[in-house]
Amino acid sequence: MRSNMIAVCGLIVACGVFGFSGSAEARDHGFVSIQLGGGHHHHDSGYWAYRTERVLVAPAHHDRVWVPRVTETRRDRHGHYYTVVIREGYYDTVYHPARYELRQVRYWVPVADCRPSLGLRTFFRF
Repeated sequence: MRSNMIAVCGLIVACGVFGFSGSAEARDHGFVSIQLGGGHHHHDSGYWAYRTERVLVAPAHHDRVWVPRVTETRRDRHGHYYTVVIREGYYDTVYHPARYELRQVRYWVPVADCRPSLGLRTFFRF
């Protein structure tokens, strides 16, 4: 049993050298399990790239604004000044269109891992 376990561990170490993940399990009643997975998954394989995106900076909206009344100062025939209201004040709605900007955005481009992939699972009973 001990020699079988040493052989299994050697196989797992050899697979690790060639880029495969593996695990082994041995039980007292003569059962050995070997599992070899695919190649290691590297999340750092890739590069940064840039693209130009049109980004919404301010959405379109309406504002309600107060427009003050318009007055005019006049002089009568005796030389006295008086104020005349030309137009009363009122609320107006002003539309502001959406505002966009072009921005450089950095994004990650993953590169496929080219290592071979192998899957194997076997059991030995003795």
